[in-house]
Amino acid sequence: MKKKFPPSLSASEATRVGNHLSLSADHVARARDTADSAKVLGTAGASVWQTEQLSCGAPALLTLRDVSHITKMSRSSLYNMLAANEFVRPFKMGRRSIRFLDSEVRAWIEERVAQRDAKEQSL
Repeated sequence: MKKKFPPSLSASEATRVGNHLSLSADHVARARDTADSAKVLGTAGASVWQTEQLSCGAPALLTLRDVSHITKMSRSSLYNMLAANEFVRPFKMGRRSIRFLDSEVRAWIEERVAQRDAKEQSL
């Protein structure tokens, strides 16, 4: 079925709009694929560049929202754990901004898994 455009559009403008619409569909499909792969990797919510070390060699920094998505914990639970010194310490980036090192968050998760496995073996 042929797309109908407003009569005020010329043929070339209609073609440009049609091309833009197909480009948008490609972007949506690509974004959906990226989101699906992030779910598989357990990094849903975190930007793709934030889940790895940056190309310039700088460590990846995560926001509280990213950490919440990675750990599947609520922000309030994370704040409670921070207050009790039970979670990795964040960096203060500004007056109202904190960031976590991706490597430290992932190491904390691995440590929790090791604790769980040690408890299971001792039973």
